[in-house]
Amino acid sequence: GGGGRRVTPEGRGRGGAHAGAGGGGRGGRRGAGSQSGEPAWWGGSKEQHELCIALGLATEVIPGGSSFSEVAALVQRELTIPEVAQSVVLTRLEGGKTPMPPRETVRAYAEIGATMCLFLSAARTKHLQEELLAGAYDADTPCVVAYAAAWTDELVFECRRGDLAAQVKEHKPCKDTLDPVAPEPASGR
Repeated sequence: GGGGRRVTPEGRGRGGAHAGAGGGGRGGRRGAGSQSGEPAWWGGSKEQHELCIALGLATEVIPGGSSFSEVAALVQRELTIPEVAQSVVLTRLEGGKTPMPPRETVRAYAEIGATMCLFLSAARTKHLQEELLAGAYDADTPCVVAYAAAWTDELVFECRRGDLAAQVKEHKPCKDTLDPVAPEPASGR
């Protein structure tokens, strides 16, 4: 080996991971950090990058595949359909831990009828269903629900918009990290 050590954030909180990062990259050593998901989304990598800069460490961001693309491939479905939906909205249900701009609501996005991929919304699926149905979608619009897509414990199932909350409750995806709920406007195919 290269004499490296592995520092994981599990059970340590942000401070533990930051303390571990302080030793990497000095004295000719190299360090690597990883996080789940695509680094361009949600800003989780920004905090890690700023910490490395503050510590005088060089950084490189390597993109990964986003779960919404993996889910579409798993169920063999396109996210855009000519004359039905040519826009894909990646978002989360407002009202969670991360503040959302007031104009960025699930209901507002649902009103335009775009394909939506919703992250971090499993704990509030009943509210999510209500917001989706208040927009342009009807209860028969198809959805795909996925947790841990392409992982060994993945859970992927299809349902109708009107059954979304009941189906999520029945299948019980872990925690509130639904990844993603990917409603798609009915295509007539």
